[in-house]
Formats: sequence, structure tokens, C-alpha cells
Amino acid sequence: MDTIQFLSLEVENYRQYRGNTKINLKATEGRHINVIEGQNGAGKSNLLNAITLCFYDEETHIDDSNLEADPLVNLQHLDGLEPGETATGYVRIKLGKEKTDYIFTREFTTAKQLDGTYSSSTGDLQLKQRIGEDMHQMDNANAQLNQILPTGVHEYFLFDGEQLDEFFEQGYAKRVKEGILDVSHIELLNKSINHLETVQSRLEKQSSKFEGSVSEAEAEYSTEKGKLETLKKDLNTAEEDLEGAHERRKELERDLRESSQDDVREKQLERERLIDKQDGVLDNLKKTKEATGSKLTTAGISVYNIDALRFGLGRLEELEQKGELPPKIQDWFIDRLLERGTCICGEDLDNKTRRENLQHLQAEVEDIEEGNIEGKIRIPDLLNDIDSHVDDLLDERGNVENLREERDGIQDQIDEISAYIQQKDTIDVDDAAALDRQRDEVLERIGELERQIGKLEVEIEDQKKKVEEKKSEWEAELDKEEQHQILLRRVRFVEEARDEIKQIRTNILDRVRNETEERLEDYFNQLIWKEEPYQISLTEDYEVKLQGPTAPKKLASLSAGERQVLALSFMAALSRISGFSAPIVIDTPLGRISSKPRKRIAAQLPGYLEGRQVTLMVTDEEYTNDVAALLDNHIANEYELQYNNETTKIIPR
Repeated sequence: MDTIQFLSLEVENYRQYRGNTKINLKATEGRHINVIEGQNGAGKSNLLNAITLCFYDEETHIDDSNLEADPLVNLQHLDGLEPGETATGYVRIKLGKEKTDYIFTREFTTAKQLDGTYSSSTGDLQLKQRIGEDMHQMDNANAQLNQILPTGVHEYFLFDGEQLDEFFEQGYAKRVKEGILDVSHIELLNKSINHLETVQSRLEKQSSKFEGSVSEAEAEYSTEKGKLETLKKDLNTAEEDLEGAHERRKELERDLRESSQDDVREKQLERERLIDKQDGVLDNLKKTKEATGSKLTTAGISVYNIDALRFGLGRLEELEQKGELPPKIQDWFIDRLLERGTCICGEDLDNKTRRENLQHLQAEVEDIEEGNIEGKIRIPDLLNDIDSHVDDLLDERGNVENLREERDGIQDQIDEISAYIQQKDTIDVDDAAALDRQRDEVLERIGELERQIGKLEVEIEDQKKKVEEKKSEWEAELDKEEQHQILLRRVRFVEEARDEIKQIRTNILDRVRNETEERLEDYFNQLIWKEEPYQISLTEDYEVKLQGPTAPKKLASLSAGERQVLALSFMAALSRISGFSAPIVIDTPLGRISSKPRKRIAAQLPGYLEGRQVTLMVTDEEYTNDVAALLDNHIANEYELQYNNETTKIIPR
């Protein structure tokens, strides 16, 4: 292959892999897909964890808190240890195109404590690199890894497919933005901006040493800047708290979905369906309110002037009845008389008085034609338009009321479900009533935080204006004396440089966002099982908008499988844009996708990630005979995980 790939993954006494286990993963140009099949719990995710542990000293795909507490060294290997003794293991990864260019290794140790518990620790990342024909031990392992797959982008190459379903849940725009920032390579620009802001603050502070009004102005300016920074920190804290509250809500709802009581599980699933439906109604309500406001603006001006228009139309009709409209003499007739210079009675019009009288009469006729005649024609149309605008406005108001009723009706159903669950009398370990009460408390906290965030955002905008006002006053004081103008010029120079770099950063992010949008739409339409293509847009606020064949499609209305495909497409887009050609590993790529769509994805997958080595870790439910047949011509290596007596063996097929 022309791109770097995993040539092999080797683990020694790592978790359920006892002894030495080595997996050959080398792919070829025509066969670039590896398949590792195993049941849930057999150790698929731990192979992915082994890679991230070796590279980044963290296991990023642990869902079970008990597993996180388990020792790194295989439990059976630890059985013979006495308190105070230790055992070791390692993860070793070979990378290269055709032959080994890099060997990354990380060792780990587990110690048995005096109380019989275990504690684990890891060593530093080690690297051997090919130089010529020989492998040499290198001191810059982390630096070299950053050239291949930096920690900031590895999650777009090594990821859990099942967790992708949650990617586009509440707060996804922040995750999308973070992803685009990760692959934009703007770290140097951010450092430059931060450095220039520090220099600017230092220069501005110098004026505090000046005598008189300059130092006073600087003190006021500095005070307002401090208030702004405090508000920004408060906003950041509130946003983090909100994210944590949403995570807690998801945990509680997951516990309710997994309740041992059938009726609780059903009620929770029904409540989630209703919440998704309500989100759609709220979205429509917001849009309808905006449309109502627009129509009110249009109709309001006309309605305000309706009495004047009706009065004017009445006066014009009176003129028409009196025979004064249209006028008996047309302006073109007067033009002919003036051109000829002779009246119809034969009198000469060279006489100044007669000619001026005709010209004055012509001006009056023009006023009548351009004003009254046009008004006579247009006012009835305006009155009809007013009726039409009012009808439209009333229709929109009716739509708003209907949507409000629908929203309230759904909320009543949600409240009924909550009341039902909270009245459950159970001695089960899984106390549904207590869980649901906790959920209500978390929802109340979410509401409080959202209101707090909204208030802080308004306060920040107001404070920015105050900072600018004080800055202008400070600059004006500096500008009064020539000796201070040099400092002011320096500050402005730094400010202009910072603003220029910020603009460069904005341009880069816009370009990356646009490219992400194009690739996201392309990949999604390749993988999705619908006949008609979707149009996907990525807004400046990093929100994803889907336009289906017939109507817009809300993210909340997507099935779990559709959301997973959307997230998979987003990850693939970022991995392409990142500029790194690292191999891709996906754990449970088809877990939430039903049979027919699964075949479509399997058929498209080889071309979708063409030119990259792809390793799929699948369950037997995902890797059906149909899927295997569709991937067969592209498979380089295929393995089965056999789990028995808390130990996993990897069997080639």
C-alpha cells in the first residue's frame, strides 16, 4: 500500500489476552480490510484499547467502570503473585507501508498490594525506527508519533462505532466544532494570537505609570476588561456544568431503558419518542413564530394606514363622479399647442402671458395624472393586499396556536409517564421511581443552567461595549500628548497583527468547514440506504442540516442506524481532511444498523475508504454471511476471537 498501515499488533498478558498474542494486519492494495470477529465481551474493544494505550497511554474505549478498575496485566497471570510482587506486560505495534518502519512499544506493570488488591502503572512510549536497513532505538517516540497520528486527531481514525450514535445528540454542534478545530492545524495561529494578546496587555499596562488622566483611564479600562474575563470564565463554567448535567440525564435515562421492569422500559422508550417528537414541534414553532413576526411587520404598516387609504380612495371617487378625473384636457394636447405656437381659436401663442398660462395648466394636468390617476389605480390593490396580508397573518397565528396545543399535549403525555414511573413501588435494586426523580432534578438543573448561560451571553455582549468605550477614552487620553503616541502606535500595531491572524484563522476554518460539508454529504449518500440523495449543509454555528428528497429531516428524527452512518461519515470526512494517512480501526461499525441497510453499507465500504487500511472489529450479528460475501474480495486478514475461562485466543480464518 502507498499509505502507512498497521503491520502487526502484539500484546503480552494484556487484560484477557494471556501470554503472547500477535495479530498480522498487513494489507495489500487490492485487499485493504481486516476483519476481527468476536462476541460482546470477547475482547474486541480491548484490542482498540491496546492501540490507544500503546500510543497515548490511555484506554479510551472503556464503558464498564469495573473494567477500568481491573489490572492491566491478565488476571490469571496474576494468580500466583504474593503481596508486594509485580508482573509486567506490553503492547507493541509495527507500522510501515510494505516493511516495518516503526515499532512502538509501551510496557505496563501490575503490583499486588498487601490487602490483595492490584494497582497498575505504565512506562514511557518506546520507539525503534528504520534508518537504512537497520532498526534503531530513538529518543523522540512521542514526537515521531505526532507526525503519524497526533493525539488531537486520533479519535477520527480509532473509534467505537456504537458510540457514534450519541455523537449527534444534545450539544453535538460543540463536538462538530471541536472536530473541525482538531483537523484545521491552527495551533500555531492560536499560540500567535495568545502571545499578541499578552503583548498588547503588557503594553497597555505601561500607561498605568503615566501621570494624570492617562493612568486613570487605563485603570478604568483595565477594570472593565477584568469584568469581561470574569463573565467569560463564568460562562465557560456554566457550559461545562450543562454538559455534565446532560451526561447525567443520559445515564439516568439509559438506566431506565435497561430497567428490570418491562413497563418501566416501555414507558421510558415511549417518553424518549415523545421528547423527540416535541423537539420537532418546538423547532416548527420557532420557525412559525419568526414567519409570523415577518408577516406582522409587512401587514402592520399597511393596516396602520388603512383609514388614510380608504379616505383617499373616497376623495378620488368623488373627483371621478364630478368629471374632474380623468381631466378633460390631456397634457399631450397642450404640448401640441405649444409646439405649433397657435391656439385652436387661431390666436398667436407667442404672447408671453398666454404661453405661461398654458404651461401652468399643463403642470396641473400632470399632477392630476401622476398623482390622482395612479392613486385611483393603486389604492384598491393596496387595500386588497392588506386583506391578503391580514389573512396570512391570521393563518400564521392559527398555526402558532395549533403548534402550542400540540406541544402542550405532548408535554401532558410526558408528564403522565413521569408520574407513572415515580409512583412505582419497588424494592428492586433498580429503583425506577428514584431514578426518575433524579432525572427531574437534573432536568430542572439543565433549565437553570440554560437560563444562566443566556443571561451571561447578554451580559458579555454588554460588557464588550463597555470595554470598547473605556478603550476609546484611554486611547483619546494617550493621543493628547506626543510622548504617549508612540505607545499607542505600538498597541495598535500589535492589535492589527492579532486581528490579521484571527482573520487568517477564520478563513482556514471556513475552508475546512466547507470541505467537511462536501465530504460529509458525499460519504453519507454513499453509505445511506435511501434511493434519493440527501443534501447536507454545515452552518457557521456548526449545526448539521439535512434536506431529504421531499422535506427537511431533523437529526432527532433519524433512526439510530442513520445517526451512526452520519457520524461515521463525519469521522471519515475529518480523517481525510486532517492530512494524515494513518490506518483506520472501527469497533462495532454496524452494530445499530438493521439487515438490509447493513448490506448496502458493506457493499459501499471498500470504495468509501479506498486507499486506507481499515480494520473492522465486528460481532457475529454484524458480520453475517451476506456482509462477509460483500467484503470478501477486499479482505486481507480475518480472525475470530474465542473467549473461554476469562481468556481470549485469536484464531486466523
